[in-house]
Amino acid sequence: MHSRGRLGWIASLVILSAAAFLSPPRPARADLPNLPLFGPFPIITSFSPTSGLPGTVVTINGTNFTGVIRVDFGGGSAAYTVVSATQIQATVPDDALSGPIVVATSNGGSGSSGANFFVGLGAVITGISPTSGPAGTLVTITGRHLANVYMVAFHGTSAPFTVVNDGEIDATVPLGATSGPVTVSYSVGEATSDQVFTVPGPLITQLSPTAGTVGNPVTITGQNFTGTTSVRFNGTTANFTVMDDTQITTTVPVFATTGFVTVTNPNGTGTSAQTFTILGPNVTQLSPTAGTVGTPVTITGQFFTGTTGVRFNGTAATFTVVNDGQITTTVPAGATTGLVTVTNPSGTGASAQPFTLLVPRITQLNPTAGTVGTPVTITGQYFTGATRVAFNVTTATATVVNDGQITTTVPAGATTGFVTVTTPSGTG
Repeated sequence: MHSRGRLGWIASLVILSAAAFLSPPRPARADLPNLPLFGPFPIITSFSPTSGLPGTVVTINGTNFTGVIRVDFGGGSAAYTVVSATQIQATVPDDALSGPIVVATSNGGSGSSGANFFVGLGAVITGISPTSGPAGTLVTITGRHLANVYMVAFHGTSAPFTVVNDGEIDATVPLGATSGPVTVSYSVGEATSDQVFTVPGPLITQLSPTAGTVGNPVTITGQNFTGTTSVRFNGTTANFTVMDDTQITTTVPVFATTGFVTVTNPNGTGTSAQTFTILGPNVTQLSPTAGTVGTPVTITGQFFTGTTGVRFNGTAATFTVVNDGQITTTVPAGATTGLVTVTNPSGTGASAQPFTLLVPRITQLNPTAGTVGTPVTITGQYFTGATRVAFNVTTATATVVNDGQITTTVPAGATTGFVTVTTPSGTG
């Protein structure tokens, strides 16, 4: 028994000596517990963030964190929570100094970070005034440790600024800023305001002109137009150019209808106080106001640019837009008496008076009786373009002498009855 006990003691001594030889040296720290050395020892592989003020929570990653009894930041003992054998959450203590982070465990070992944790007096924002305004507004930022700030941003958009003193910065709301917190950046981090700075959305103060047809240029005047993403005429999207923060140029889009104009950017949507009136074609005069198929007609009025259709009582006609106030056309085949309409992308305008289709009018037959083959002269009006002459429905051969006279002969099979003349305008 004595021999076995002696051998066991020797074996234990050898094991402890080997462990001491193979383990990393323990840092010479008089303030760490003087405990016997037993591995494995903690190893710090990384930590985040790498800098901060007292009170900052730091995540320490590594291995062998079981049995942690202390976490130090440059000599200052920190409050901590062992999340797992590979992670610790520690809070930077008030007496922390810049330097490595050290983790000590109950087995007498300790591990030190390869990199230093930087303890700095970072900027703190305590207030912003005012808390809303358009681009160009002067904003006072108050706080602590602001002297070393190198950048101010309104919701991510950099702003010009002046450091007044360690507790105050004057900044100007930049063009393109959107609503959100204010941030100041310093050498090792940044501070963000608890308050949100509100940048108002677009404000439309004037439309010029306030009425027009499709394609007409329009100038929109107002405020906060920088960053505009859309312009709409009563919901219809228009092409546009942002000239500056106070002016947009656009054109009335196809299919626009009378209504409000809106401007949208990331801060919101602004709506015009007055409506924009879409001016459809306005027909003021027809010349002549009556005719037969093929008769040339001049249409006078307004807003004819972009005309897509001219119709005689619903029958489409060919046409030429001479200018914004005049169209030339001809009475189409199949037209009937009724209103003339002009259509363009802005709408449809109708004539005040109808256009009368002049059908053939027979005033005299000479002679009024005869046998088959008897020559007959038909006198009247609107015979141009006649396509048929009939004696009581029996078609006869005929010659149009002029607009007021036709010569024909009584056809075989004709019976007593009326004589008719038919043109594209109708039958008389």
